[in-house]
Amino acid sequence: MIELIGYIGAIALGVCALPQAIKVYKEKNARGMDKYYLIGWGGGMFCMAIYTNGTIGFYNPLMLSYIANALFLSVITFYKLFPKD
Repeated sequence: MIELIGYIGAIALGVCALPQAIKVYKEKNARGMDKYYLIGWGGGMFCMAIYTNGTIGFYNPLMLSYIANALFLSVITFYKLFPKD
């Protein structure tokens, strides 16, 4: 049961950035996103993924969230760096 709760939480956290990534992709720019926010988000995810992998292991619900967020962050960062105006 506790693992199911973990997966539900990981899915919820993993899809939080999806609407923003879709918006940025459609508009082809991330003008409203602060670069320091993106750096903090990416750095925090990277550190937590390393910590989680070292303590719990790669195959856990949190890693699903980090992988999903890394994909969404990549889309947002790409259009922050290379906006299509």
